[in-house]
Amino acid sequence: MKQLLFTLLCLFAIGSLQAQTVPSDELYGLGTWDADSLGNHRVVVSVEKPADAVLATLEWRRRDLNPEDKNLIVVDAATGKRITNVCRFTVNREKGEVAFQPQTVPGEYYIYYLKNVMSGSRYYPTVNYPPFENTASADWVKKNRLSGKNAPSLPAARVVQFQAINELNSFYPMEVITTAKETAQLLKEHPAEKYILFTEDRAFPIRITTDIPYKWIADNRHDRFSGQADKGEYYVFQLGVWAARSDIKALHVDFSTLTDAKTGAQIPASAFTCFNTEGTDVTGTVFKKDCLVKKGKVQALWIGTQLPDHLPSGVYRGR
Repeated sequence: MKQLLFTLLCLFAIGSLQAQTVPSDELYGLGTWDADSLGNHRVVVSVEKPADAVLATLEWRRRDLNPEDKNLIVVDAATGKRITNVCRFTVNREKGEVAFQPQTVPGEYYIYYLKNVMSGSRYYPTVNYPPFENTASADWVKKNRLSGKNAPSLPAARVVQFQAINELNSFYPMEVITTAKETAQLLKEHPAEKYILFTEDRAFPIRITTDIPYKWIADNRHDRFSGQADKGEYYVFQLGVWAARSDIKALHVDFSTLTDAKTGAQIPASAFTCFNTEGTDVTGTVFKKDCLVKKGKVQALWIGTQLPDHLPSGVYRGR
Protein backbone atom coordinates (compact mmCIF):
# COMPACT_ATOMS: atom_id res chain seq x y z
CA MET A 1 0.00 0.00 0.00
CA LYS A 2 1.37 3.42 -0.89
CA GLN A 3 2.22 5.73 1.96
CA LEU A 4 1.41 9.33 2.71
CA LEU A 5 3.92 11.70 4.21
CA PHE A 6 2.70 14.75 6.06
CA THR A 7 4.55 17.39 8.01
CA LEU A 8 3.36 19.41 10.98
CA LEU A 9 5.05 22.76 11.58
CA CYS A 10 5.02 24.00 15.18
CA LEU A 11 6.10 27.37 16.49
CA PHE A 12 9.63 27.28 17.87
CA ALA A 13 13.23 26.90 16.75
CA ILE A 14 16.24 26.06 18.92
CA GLY A 15 20.01 26.15 18.66
CA SER A 16 22.29 23.17 19.18
CA LEU A 17 23.01 21.81 22.64
CA GLN A 18 25.96 19.57 23.36
CA ALA A 19 25.89 17.02 26.16
CA GLN A 20 28.94 15.72 28.02
CA THR A 21 27.56 12.19 28.12
CA VAL A 22 25.57 10.93 25.18
CA PRO A 23 23.07 8.12 25.77
CA SER A 24 23.05 5.84 22.73
CA ASP A 25 21.59 2.59 21.44
CA GLU A 26 24.87 0.84 22.23
CA LEU A 27 24.95 2.12 25.82
CA TYR A 28 21.53 0.66 26.68
CA GLY A 29 20.54 -2.96 26.32
CA LEU A 30 18.87 -6.01 27.85
CA GLY A 31 20.18 -8.78 30.09
CA THR A 32 19.06 -11.95 31.82
CA TRP A 33 19.08 -12.42 35.58
CA ASP A 34 16.84 -13.13 38.59
CA ALA A 35 14.83 -9.92 38.70
CA ASP A 36 12.85 -11.07 41.75
CA SER A 37 15.96 -10.94 43.93
CA LEU A 38 17.98 -8.23 42.20
CA GLY A 39 15.48 -5.86 40.56
CA ASN A 40 14.95 -4.95 36.92
CA HIS A 41 17.98 -2.74 36.25
CA ARG A 42 21.74 -3.01 36.39
CA VAL A 43 24.95 -1.48 35.06
CA VAL A 44 27.66 -3.67 33.53
CA VAL A 45 31.18 -2.41 34.29
CA SER A 46 34.58 -3.78 33.31
CA VAL A 47 37.79 -3.97 35.37
CA GLU A 48 40.94 -4.40 33.29
CA LYS A 49 43.82 -4.38 35.80
CA PRO A 50 44.25 -5.75 39.35
CA ALA A 51 43.51 -3.32 42.19
CA ASP A 52 42.29 -3.58 45.76
CA ALA A 53 39.63 -0.95 45.03
CA VAL A 54 38.21 0.50 41.82
CA LEU A 55 35.74 3.31 41.19
CA ALA A 56 32.76 3.08 38.85
CA THR A 57 31.25 6.43 37.85
CA LEU A 58 27.74 5.73 36.62
CA GLU A 59 26.12 8.56 34.69
CA TRP A 60 22.77 6.84 34.82
CA ARG A 61 20.30 9.75 34.41
CA ARG A 62 17.65 8.10 36.58
CA ARG A 63 13.94 8.91 36.48
CA ASP A 64 13.29 7.69 40.05
CA LEU A 65 13.47 10.07 42.98
CA ASN A 66 15.89 9.80 45.93
CA PRO A 67 18.30 7.19 44.51
CA GLU A 68 20.60 7.87 47.47
CA ASP A 69 18.07 6.06 49.66
CA LYS A 70 18.23 2.82 47.65
CA ASN A 71 20.50 -0.17 47.82
CA LEU A 72 23.32 -1.12 45.45
CA ILE A 73 24.40 -4.72 44.92
CA VAL A 74 27.67 -5.56 43.12
CA VAL A 75 28.09 -9.06 41.66
CA ASP A 76 31.11 -10.68 39.98
CA ALA A 77 29.88 -11.73 36.52
CA ALA A 78 32.35 -14.63 36.29
CA THR A 79 31.51 -16.29 39.62
CA GLY A 80 28.03 -14.95 40.38
CA LYS A 81 29.20 -14.04 43.88
CA ARG A 82 28.27 -10.80 45.60
CA ILE A 83 31.04 -8.33 46.33
CA THR A 84 30.72 -7.19 49.94
CA ASN A 85 33.48 -4.57 50.00
CA VAL A 86 31.49 -1.73 48.44
CA CYS A 87 31.37 2.00 49.24
CA ARG A 88 29.23 4.78 47.76
CA PHE A 89 30.11 8.44 47.34
CA THR A 90 28.09 10.85 45.20
CA VAL A 91 24.68 9.32 44.47
CA ASN A 92 21.98 11.42 42.84
CA ARG A 93 19.65 11.21 39.87
CA GLU A 94 22.38 12.19 37.41
CA LYS A 95 25.20 9.93 38.55
CA GLY A 96 26.48 7.50 41.14
CA GLU A 97 30.03 6.82 42.33
CA VAL A 98 30.61 3.25 43.53
CA ALA A 99 33.90 1.86 44.82
CA PHE A 100 34.30 -1.90 45.15
CA GLN A 101 36.93 -4.62 45.53
CA PRO A 102 37.21 -6.64 42.30
CA GLN A 103 37.85 -10.38 42.55
CA THR A 104 38.10 -11.50 38.91
CA VAL A 105 40.50 -9.40 36.83
CA PRO A 106 40.13 -8.78 34.01
CA GLY A 107 36.42 -9.22 34.34
CA GLU A 108 32.96 -7.69 34.32
CA TYR A 109 30.75 -6.76 37.26
CA TYR A 110 27.04 -6.15 37.58
CA ILE A 111 25.83 -3.24 39.71
CA TYR A 112 22.13 -3.69 40.51
CA TYR A 113 20.63 -0.39 41.60
CA LEU A 114 16.85 -0.83 41.84
CA LYS A 115 16.33 -3.95 43.93
CA ASN A 116 12.73 -3.95 45.11
CA VAL A 117 10.62 -5.84 47.62
CA MET A 118 7.00 -6.54 46.71
CA SER A 119 4.26 -6.87 49.30
CA GLY A 120 0.48 -6.86 49.32
CA SER A 121 -1.80 -8.61 46.87
CA ARG A 122 -0.95 -9.69 43.34
CA TYR A 123 -3.28 -7.11 41.81
CA TYR A 124 -2.51 -4.24 44.24
CA PRO A 125 1.13 -4.71 45.18
CA THR A 126 3.25 -2.33 47.23
CA VAL A 127 6.80 -1.80 46.00
CA ASN A 128 9.57 -0.84 48.43
CA TYR A 129 13.25 -0.23 47.76
CA PRO A 130 15.56 -1.34 50.61
CA PRO A 131 18.15 1.15 51.85
CA PHE A 132 21.87 0.78 51.19
CA GLU A 133 23.57 -2.00 53.15
CA ASN A 134 27.02 -1.18 54.47
CA THR A 135 28.82 -4.53 54.09
CA ALA A 136 32.38 -3.24 53.58
CA SER A 137 35.04 -4.28 56.08
CA ALA A 138 36.55 -1.50 58.17
CA ASP A 139 40.09 -2.62 57.28
CA TRP A 140 39.40 -2.39 53.53
CA VAL A 141 37.79 1.04 53.91
CA LYS A 142 40.72 2.34 55.95
CA LYS A 143 43.37 0.83 53.66
CA ASN A 144 41.89 2.52 50.58
CA ARG A 145 40.91 5.78 52.30
CA LEU A 146 37.23 5.38 51.51
CA SER A 147 35.75 6.93 54.64
CA GLY A 148 35.41 10.48 53.29
CA LYS A 149 32.45 12.06 51.52
CA ASN A 150 34.34 12.52 48.25
CA ALA A 151 35.60 9.66 46.12
CA PRO A 152 39.39 9.24 46.23
CA SER A 153 41.54 8.74 43.16
CA LEU A 154 41.14 5.07 42.23
CA PRO A 155 41.54 2.95 39.09
CA ALA A 156 38.39 3.25 37.01
CA ALA A 157 35.85 0.54 36.34
CA ARG A 158 34.61 1.25 32.81
CA VAL A 159 30.89 1.36 32.12
CA VAL A 160 30.00 -1.20 29.44
CA GLN A 161 26.20 -0.95 29.32
CA PHE A 162 23.06 -0.03 31.23
CA GLN A 163 20.71 -3.00 31.10
CA ALA A 164 17.06 -3.79 31.85
CA ILE A 165 15.49 -7.20 32.32
CA ASN A 166 13.25 -6.70 29.24
CA GLU A 167 11.97 -4.07 26.81
CA LEU A 168 8.96 -3.28 29.00
CA ASN A 169 11.20 -2.20 31.87
CA SER A 170 13.82 -0.41 29.78
CA PHE A 171 14.29 3.28 30.53
CA TYR A 172 15.81 3.98 27.11
CA PRO A 173 15.17 6.31 25.43
CA MET A 174 12.11 8.08 26.88
CA GLU A 175 12.93 7.70 30.58
CA VAL A 176 16.60 8.71 30.41
CA ILE A 177 16.50 12.24 31.84
CA THR A 178 18.36 15.43 30.99
CA THR A 179 20.92 16.81 33.41
CA ALA A 180 20.51 20.09 35.26
CA LYS A 181 23.19 21.61 33.01
CA GLU A 182 21.36 20.56 29.85
CA THR A 183 18.06 21.88 31.19
CA ALA A 184 19.64 25.21 32.08
CA GLN A 185 21.09 25.49 28.57
CA LEU A 186 17.69 24.76 27.05
CA LEU A 187 16.12 27.55 29.10
CA LYS A 188 18.93 29.90 28.09
CA GLU A 189 18.18 29.25 24.43
CA HIS A 190 14.48 30.00 25.02
CA PRO A 191 14.68 33.12 27.22
CA ALA A 192 11.16 34.40 26.54
CA GLU A 193 9.05 31.25 26.26
CA LYS A 194 6.76 30.25 29.09
CA TYR A 195 6.58 26.77 27.62
CA ILE A 196 8.65 24.76 25.14
CA LEU A 197 7.29 22.29 22.62
CA PHE A 198 8.82 19.00 21.51
CA THR A 199 7.56 16.73 18.73
CA GLU A 200 7.62 12.97 19.10
CA ASP A 201 6.78 9.90 17.05
CA ARG A 202 4.13 7.44 18.24
CA ALA A 203 6.84 4.77 18.54
CA PHE A 204 8.19 6.55 21.64
CA PRO A 205 5.33 7.25 24.08
CA ILE A 206 5.98 10.07 26.52
CA ARG A 207 6.20 8.26 29.86
CA ILE A 208 7.41 10.75 32.44
CA THR A 209 5.96 14.08 33.52
CA THR A 210 8.68 15.26 35.93
CA ASP A 211 11.63 15.47 33.53
CA ILE A 212 12.59 16.09 29.92
CA PRO A 213 13.90 12.96 28.18
CA TYR A 214 17.45 13.31 26.90
CA LYS A 215 16.15 12.12 23.54
CA TRP A 216 14.50 15.51 23.08
CA ILE A 217 17.82 17.27 23.60
CA ALA A 218 19.48 14.98 21.06
CA ASP A 219 16.65 15.26 18.52
CA ASN A 220 16.52 19.06 18.87
CA ARG A 221 13.10 18.99 17.19
CA HIS A 222 10.74 21.72 18.32
CA ASP A 223 9.17 23.24 15.22
CA ARG A 224 8.77 20.31 12.83
CA PHE A 225 7.34 16.81 12.76
CA SER A 226 7.08 14.37 9.87
CA GLY A 227 5.56 10.93 9.71
CA GLN A 228 4.60 8.26 7.21
CA ALA A 229 1.12 6.75 7.11
CA ASP A 230 -0.90 4.40 4.92
CA LYS A 231 -4.04 5.42 3.13
CA GLY A 232 -7.05 4.76 5.32
CA GLU A 233 -4.93 4.65 8.47
CA TYR A 234 -5.79 6.43 11.70
CA TYR A 235 -2.44 8.10 12.31
CA VAL A 236 -1.29 9.42 15.69
CA PHE A 237 1.71 11.38 16.92
CA GLN A 238 2.67 13.42 19.97
CA LEU A 239 3.55 16.90 21.10
CA GLY A 240 5.38 17.22 24.39
CA VAL A 241 4.68 20.46 26.26
CA TRP A 242 7.13 21.47 28.98
CA ALA A 243 5.79 24.19 31.28
CA ALA A 244 9.23 25.71 31.68
CA ARG A 245 8.49 28.92 33.56
CA SER A 246 4.85 28.99 34.63
CA ASP A 247 1.62 27.00 34.73
CA ILE A 248 -0.17 26.53 31.43
CA LYS A 249 -3.90 27.02 31.78
CA ALA A 250 -6.63 26.22 29.28
CA LEU A 251 -4.22 24.63 26.84
CA HIS A 252 -5.64 23.91 23.40
CA VAL A 253 -4.33 22.89 19.99
CA ASP A 254 -5.39 24.43 16.65
CA PHE A 255 -4.80 22.84 13.25
CA SER A 256 -4.62 24.11 9.70
CA THR A 257 -5.51 22.17 6.58
CA LEU A 258 -2.64 20.02 5.28
CA THR A 259 -2.06 20.32 1.55
CA ASP A 260 -0.02 18.41 -1.01
CA ALA A 261 1.64 21.09 -3.17
CA LYS A 262 1.83 18.84 -6.25
CA THR A 263 -1.76 17.63 -6.46
CA GLY A 264 -3.57 20.22 -4.35
CA ALA A 265 -5.21 17.40 -2.36
CA GLN A 266 -5.95 18.22 1.27
CA ILE A 267 -6.39 16.75 4.73
CA PRO A 268 -8.88 19.09 6.41
CA ALA A 269 -8.17 20.62 9.80
CA SER A 270 -11.38 19.02 11.06
CA ALA A 271 -9.79 15.59 10.59
CA PHE A 272 -7.40 16.22 13.49
CA THR A 273 -8.15 15.65 17.17
CA CYS A 274 -6.04 16.27 20.26
CA PHE A 275 -7.28 13.62 22.68
CA ASN A 276 -6.03 15.54 25.72
CA THR A 277 -8.12 18.65 24.99
CA GLU A 278 -11.21 17.39 23.16
CA GLY A 279 -13.14 14.36 22.05
CA THR A 280 -16.43 12.82 20.99
CA ASP A 281 -18.62 10.86 23.40
CA VAL A 282 -20.69 7.73 22.69
CA THR A 283 -23.60 9.84 21.48
CA GLY A 284 -21.45 11.61 18.90
CA THR A 285 -21.36 14.86 20.87
CA VAL A 286 -18.11 16.82 20.64
CA PHE A 287 -16.77 18.03 23.99
CA LYS A 288 -13.79 20.02 25.29
CA LYS A 289 -11.51 19.08 28.17
CA ASP A 290 -9.50 21.32 30.48
CA CYS A 291 -5.77 20.68 30.16
CA LEU A 292 -3.65 22.28 32.88
CA VAL A 293 0.12 21.79 32.98
CA LYS A 294 1.85 22.74 36.23
CA LYS A 295 5.13 24.63 36.12
CA GLY A 296 8.05 22.27 35.56
CA LYS A 297 5.87 19.39 34.36
CA VAL A 298 5.69 17.70 30.96
CA GLN A 299 2.34 17.03 29.28
CA ALA A 300 1.94 14.60 26.41
CA LEU A 301 -0.53 15.72 23.76
CA TRP A 302 -1.67 12.80 21.61
CA ILE A 303 -2.97 13.89 18.23
CA GLY A 304 -4.74 11.72 15.69
CA THR A 305 -6.20 12.01 12.21
CA GLN A 306 -8.22 9.67 10.02
CA LEU A 307 -6.69 9.51 6.54
CA PRO A 308 -9.19 8.76 3.76
CA ASP A 309 -8.75 5.66 1.59
CA HIS A 310 -8.97 7.75 -1.57
CA LEU A 311 -6.37 10.36 -0.58
CA PRO A 312 -3.64 10.66 -3.25
CA SER A 313 -0.13 9.71 -2.22
CA GLY A 314 2.00 12.75 -1.52
CA VAL A 315 3.60 15.05 1.01
CA TYR A 316 0.99 16.97 3.00
CA ARG A 317 2.12 20.04 4.89
CA GLY A 318 0.32 22.20 7.39
CA ARG A 319 0.54 23.84 10.79
